[in-house]
Amino acid sequence: MSNASHEYTRRIDRVIDYLRDHLDKPLKLEDLARVACFSEYHFHRVFGAMTGETLNDFTNRLRLEKAARLLKRTHQSATEIALECGFSSSATFSRSFNKAFNTSPTQYRKSGKLKNSKICKELFPRHEYVLPRTFLCLPVKPLNRKSKAQFVGPAQPIGVSLNGKSNWNRWGLFQKQAGS
Repeated sequence: MSNASHEYTRRIDRVIDYLRDHLDKPLKLEDLARVACFSEYHFHRVFGAMTGETLNDFTNRLRLEKAARLLKRTHQSATEIALECGFSSSATFSRSFNKAFNTSPTQYRKSGKLKNSKICKELFPRHEYVLPRTFLCLPVKPLNRKSKAQFVGPAQPIGVSLNGKSNWNRWGLFQKQAGS
């Protein structure tokens, strides 16, 4: 990866972190471009190219994922969840949820199942998808003649694998394999 690509990835990651932390607020292109240190035009182009989604689609998906988690794990009303996730009203939230998942928020809360999920994995925080990629055991300085071991190695997100290749990109978006 070139230095420019690495820098762009770092900037887009910073914007995604900002988005996740501010989903309950109105988000302006100008503010997000400032977070990425790009012009508005360049930021919009780079974001779409790197994530495979428009900024608006990406933000709405994050909001809906958060709302689905809250519906499943809390007893907040749908209106409270809608406002917490940045929707202007419960009606807007219900329409978006129904369009994305083909079920109403109330029905999802009762059944716990999404009929037509465009999200291809369970709705849990990203850190719950990380497992060690390698299980390399290195001996640690023995104490009392008993050796201890520790796991070291990089972490890798869990994703659906077809033909041994991961279908998840670094932002948790499912991508179809070429020819499938």
